[in-house]
Amino acid sequence: MPDTVTGCSAAVVDFDNNSSANATSYQWSFPGGNPGNSTDKDPSITYTNPGVYTTQLIVFNTVGSDTVQQTFVVQIADFPTAGFAFTPLPGGVIRFNNQSQQATSYTWDFGDGTPSSGSYNVDHQYNQSGTYTVTLIATSPCGVSILQQNIEVVVSGVAAGEPKGLGRIHLFPNPVSGQLTVDCSNSSIQPIDIQIFSLEGKLILPEITTLGLSTQLNTADWPAGVYRIIVRFETGQLTRTVVKR
Repeated sequence: MPDTVTGCSAAVVDFDNNSSANATSYQWSFPGGNPGNSTDKDPSITYTNPGVYTTQLIVFNTVGSDTVQQTFVVQIADFPTAGFAFTPLPGGVIRFNNQSQQATSYTWDFGDGTPSSGSYNVDHQYNQSGTYTVTLIATSPCGVSILQQNIEVVVSGVAAGEPKGLGRIHLFPNPVSGQLTVDCSNSSIQPIDIQIFSLEGKLILPEITTLGLSTQLNTADWPAGVYRIIVRFETGQLTRTVVKR
């Protein structure tokens, strides 16, 4: 058997008995394994915790017995979890920061019909303003995890379908787990208030009166999910999507 065995959530170790042909019975001992003992010639043992283990084999025949021990390492790998954050850059470029865990390869789909990418972090150029569904597939020998997020892209001016003359707003970080900043410093006029809705259209919080061009929202008590942030102005409103972890 190899010196190191790797498994997903548990490692199954197959022991090959290389004892001499005149052995008639076997007594295996597997401290930390399941089962902990066996009389099979070639047992299979499950280990659920990583660590260094020593197994012992005693072989018997009519003449006597012999004992051998072997030490090996068990590694337990986790299933992958896909995750990413993004930052808008000038000119329709979005910087995607890969936050996946326990993955060994990645596939990005940017939702605009361009070829997918296998890079870890990506700066992607969008040619048109609008809403795009970005997909990240994180893969490991233990499985596959898929995450999709809708993002708003502004190439020049305002996103497709939005009122003109309001400028731009920026939400960060996105995804968020604590403090969320609603930055209206690039908007052309002062915002009036902010509304937060679930994707089902439920109003999550009462109207929040903005204080200047940057407002801090505490999302610590929000359930995990996707929310629509609506910033209202005297002449219209802008909508953005944020993911709460």
